[in-house]
Amino acid sequence: LDTDTRFNNVICGVMWDGLLSGNTPELGPALHFGKHALIDEFSGLEIEGTVMDFFYHHVYSVIGDPSLPVLLKSPETIRTNIDDDEFGNSISIESIDYSYIMIYVYDKNGDPLSDVVGALLYNDELIAKGLSDNNGNLLIDFDNVGLGDDLDLYLNKPQYFQKHLPLNYTSDNYTDFNVPINLEVEVIPLILNDQEYAVANEVIELAITVINLSYEVYNDLTISLTESSNGIINETTISENIETFDSFSSYTTGLLFSGTVNDISKGSSIDFVVSISDGGESFDYPVSVLVGPLTTSDPIPPDSYGYWTYDNTDLDYDEHPVFNWIELNPENGGDGINLNLTDDTITNIDLGFLFRYYGNEYNSISVCSNGWISFEEEDIPYFWNFSIPMG
Repeated sequence: LDTDTRFNNVICGVMWDGLLSGNTPELGPALHFGKHALIDEFSGLEIEGTVMDFFYHHVYSVIGDPSLPVLLKSPETIRTNIDDDEFGNSISIESIDYSYIMIYVYDKNGDPLSDVVGALLYNDELIAKGLSDNNGNLLIDFDNVGLGDDLDLYLNKPQYFQKHLPLNYTSDNYTDFNVPINLEVEVIPLILNDQEYAVANEVIELAITVINLSYEVYNDLTISLTESSNGIINETTISENIETFDSFSSYTTGLLFSGTVNDISKGSSIDFVVSISDGGESFDYPVSVLVGPLTTSDPIPPDSYGYWTYDNTDLDYDEHPVFNWIELNPENGGDGINLNLTDDTITNIDLGFLFRYYGNEYNSISVCSNGWISFEEEDIPYFWNFSIPMG
């Protein structure tokens, strides 16, 4: 009721972008992804006294289970190392002789599957569950099951058929349930000397905040930080021990690194590697710190490809653009050419030169009547010209 096409189009387009890319395979997150895009495109816009982005967050909702995955293609079959046939079908009961489940899950190409949800049922009741890691390992511990009793393991992952593995707890060899360490953490650099940025020619002191993203409790971890981009001189590094790292908790270290920042341009990044070890295997996590401080008169830092963005307020930089209107409309004395576009049409024109963009070279562009151009040749007159990457 009382919605507007231009806003609905944003929600619809961004939802499909999230679904088809696999970034938001479930209904609820996909809808939230679409509604959140309105903040990027039309933040604060008022229509008849109503703030638009808040209005649309209330208008649309998921009626039912928001975690339902959207089936986008023919579902595939989850394979495991205890399957009974070449097609991944389990046709008999698998015997286990220890009080935990430890299997390897993978796809038809033999690649490991992460985030496969394993649900273990006993007498039709859920007694334990687990989630496969990036290496395809699924580990589930259980107890209070009688010897000789049957169990049912169900495996679920979006875009895959549910898999049922019947199991029988034949015996118990009393092997301990020792989970191989496979750290699922997020690491965040923390500048200690009351600065948001690294500053050229000044000392920087760094700590690390580590967030445990798993159900696992890790013990006796050693964490250290090293610089990897040659942006620091006079480095000093210190390692720190984490005795117990509880599930879904965070831990902030003390000082791990100090040094003097080289004479580096504002907006550049200094790269570091966080190493976390359990005394045997070591896991490395790249992080970076921005060189600043940045103001509106500085360029926007480079993206992952390396492009910087300068505007007319970046007066201290030679690259800043200077306003210079070039009239194109022939009716106003311009040298432009009428492309004879009508509603929802596209034409392709030659540039007359090669233009390199994100590593690709182009000599033509597609021009659409809906207000956009594309270096890639297009034949669909998309009806929006919103900001990158929504365009």
